[in-house]
Amino acid sequence: MLSTGEDDSLALKKKVTIEDVFGPDLHIHDPDAKWLSGESLQHALRIRAIHVSNPEAGLERLWQRLDRNYGSPEAIEASLFSRLESFPKVGHKDSHLLQELADLLQELEAAKDEGYLPGLSFLDTSRGINPIVEKLPGGLQEAWVKEGSRYKKDHKAHYPPLSTTTLK
Repeated sequence: MLSTGEDDSLALKKKVTIEDVFGPDLHIHDPDAKWLSGESLQHALRIRAIHVSNPEAGLERLWQRLDRNYGSPEAIEASLFSRLESFPKVGHKDSHLLQELADLLQELEAAKDEGYLPGLSFLDTSRGINPIVEKLPGGLQEAWVKEGSRYKKDHKAHYPPLSTTTLK
């Protein structure tokens, strides 16, 4: 017999059938999995099924797998670059999109500055920054060109770094 943890008296009222367990109305509630989705959720569910009698071992194994699959510098860089590349061009009336882009750029800058993701140094090159600037509305593109030129002159640099694109 299966019952909810909240009301064991329900177990006395009804038998649970195979159809109940495998039917469309069964919902698994797992507070530890609320932030997982897609492939990571599937990993969690499979590992939980393996470690039914030892959830602590299952949790440890899940963290190891998630770290291996999603926590490597290459995986994090790929995710960040994918988010940046798929970000749409911001129109002059899209203030909410502009804020989202600013937040993403600040996330990229912080991750780059931590030094754990060396591939993000690509963003300090013209090939890294130009696609970002192209996502900005026309007026902000012009302002960035002026700021970038001033940065190059003041710092005797070949190209301004990512930090000059960060919209605060």
